[in-house]
Amino acid sequence: MKIRIKLNNINYRIKATYQGYIKGFPFDYKDIMYHNKYNITITNMETKKRTSFKFYGSFADWQKGKTEFDRQKLIFCLYCLLNDGLSGYDTFEDFCSNFGYDTDSRKAYKIYKACQKSSVKVDKIGFNSKNVLCDTLNHLSSNYNC
Repeated sequence: MKIRIKLNNINYRIKATYQGYIKGFPFDYKDIMYHNKYNITITNMETKKRTSFKFYGSFADWQKGKTEFDRQKLIFCLYCLLNDGLSGYDTFEDFCSNFGYDTDSRKAYKIYKACQKSSVKVDKIGFNSKNVLCDTLNHLSSNYNC
């Protein structure tokens, strides 16, 4: 499924492609549940620049065989990417403090590095500052129940 949404006077297209299922989340080695795996692509329709990332659905959706996303779920995927990107702007120490991680944790550092990669992705498609990210996240939260 794909949708269009206008944010900050820019049209974006969000597309989800189902890629099968996996056991456990990539950063949670203790997770033994199954999850549907998707590739999400977000395109800035003004610049034609796009970015992609992996998204994993819930165990409940996997159990029900639900593999299609609706409009709300696609907007939630965008919200997740933007939120991760916002965290990537922090220092590692601030990141750990915000999320309750120990700064001596390798797991925390891996997650932090993934958030930094998300920062590069959101910058590429036009969300190029903490202020823009915060404003957009607030808008999505208020208007789309994210």
